[in-house]
Amino acid sequence: MITPFGKSLRNIRMDRGMLLKDMAQDLDVTSSYLSAVEVGKRNVPEEWPRKIGKMYDLSDEEIESLEAAATASASQIKLDLSDATNESRELAVAFARRFNDLTPKDQNEILTLLKNRRPNT
Repeated sequence: MITPFGKSLRNIRMDRGMLLKDMAQDLDVTSSYLSAVEVGKRNVPEEWPRKIGKMYDLSDEEIESLEAAATASASQIKLDLSDATNESRELAVAFARRFNDLTPKDQNEILTLLKNRRPNT
């Protein structure tokens, strides 16, 4: 099943009359890898929305939409905890373990807290 990100990529390709193999070549990946990203068998590489935006001269709004589609298409995330404090590790693991048990209210409160958080504070 095609993901939101995959739909966005297909629209970009179709608007430009490109084939999957053409975009794959531009991204320096195989056609099968790009197809796997489109259908959600592989996660969207973090740098792709901006890279694709620059590569295909997308507007800031189009890039933001592509980033949102990438987020909506994620089936899993990877967190590098190699430089994390013990408290940060504990937080990350506790969140992961209890993620599926969070109520919509809990989710909203956490999301609001994180969105309102200023960098380095």
